[in-house]
Amino acid sequence: MSNKLSRIKERTRNILEAVSLLESSKNVKEVVKCIKSPYYKPRPSLWSLRTDYIDKRIGVSKRWNYAYIRIPKCANSLVTVNLDYYLPEKGEYPRRNPRVVSKARRNFHRLRSLSKKEINFLIEEGHVFVVVRNPYHRILSAYLDKINRPSYVEQYGSGIREAGENDLSFTSFCMWLNCNNKYKNPHWFPQVEYINTIGIHNIDYIWDINKVENMIKRIVYILSENNPNCVHDPHFGSHDAEDHKTHAASKTLEYYNEKSIEIIQNLYRDDFELLGYDTSDIGR
Repeated sequence: MSNKLSRIKERTRNILEAVSLLESSKNVKEVVKCIKSPYYKPRPSLWSLRTDYIDKRIGVSKRWNYAYIRIPKCANSLVTVNLDYYLPEKGEYPRRNPRVVSKARRNFHRLRSLSKKEINFLIEEGHVFVVVRNPYHRILSAYLDKINRPSYVEQYGSGIREAGENDLSFTSFCMWLNCNNKYKNPHWFPQVEYINTIGIHNIDYIWDINKVENMIKRIVYILSENNPNCVHDPHFGSHDAEDHKTHAASKTLEYYNEKSIEIIQNLYRDDFELLGYDTSDIGR
């Protein structure tokens, strides 16, 4: 009886949260998508305007039974291309040639599209992994990669100048982020937002970006252990993933000052704490 009562209470709480979100959300369609999804329906705490952005960046393989959490600016282009090359969702493996990132992303299914049975199989028997990064380096990398592109300057430039020091410097960018703007774009969402979608307790492997090559080799080996046709020699650096590299870790002292350090420490405090990065470790 107590179990039945607790289930009723949980369902009631979920309904109330759904109603609250529907009333406050500017994107009712997004909430409705969550309600229809076997994965998100019982997890109303994940329903938000950010859910769709994050769901797109959790790549699921039904063939190999894994989920890769593709955090932007954490070598996700490099990892995506290699997974698509060595562990394609369809056809022979490895592929004859690596595909460009935009096509490699299509290799994945999404959490939202999984059935309840597929979700349970993934969580209970599959492999879930993620590459993470020092928050100082990641946000600088996002700035270096994005805030020199005309489309990004057009979209965010005036706001950055207004919130900052009337320029597009990294300090001004950080000041703009600090004005409730860290959720304006997935490239500067906190890493914990991606991780919490699945839950850190359900993640089998968490690798720092500096170990990404070993991580790719390890994952390919684990998932293809019984498949002799799969080559255990990941193909690094010969695709368009190289275009996204900013080498931010070697440039932190050039861009950071006391103000920007304080802002990033506060905005991404959960990333530092959950992922074990030292707030005093600004250099490589």
